[in-house]
Amino acid sequence: MPLQITAQDLLNVKLKKTHSEPAMDKKRSPSQRRKALITLKDLQSIRLQSKAPQPLPRVTNLFNTPSKDGLDFRKHLKKVAIKRSPGGTPMNNKENIETGTGLTPIMTQALRRKFQARPPRNMYC
Repeated sequence: MPLQITAQDLLNVKLKKTHSEPAMDKKRSPSQRRKALITLKDLQSIRLQSKAPQPLPRVTNLFNTPSKDGLDFRKHLKKVAIKRSPGGTPMNNKENIETGTGLTPIMTQALRRKFQARPPRNMYC
């Protein structure tokens, strides 16, 4: 529904006084002085728009992925109880990391991961 101008709106309008020269008023005829600058037709042709931005119509397209603004990834993350630094970075407990004897710690960890991932051998085959 378009906004409408009411008589009360027109009565509330405050006009500024203009500094017109008296010589110009004398040159005009009385009919020209009484002529309305804004007609009723001019007022009716005005279309007001709200200041609030109008939402754009949503186009649903199955081939486009939704933008990052439309998704909140935090809802889908699993919450894990882990100690974090004030900046939010997970803090590891470095005391739990074992170091090897004779080999470098990196080699010890690599060998442990290799043999933990491998299924145990059947001794009876």
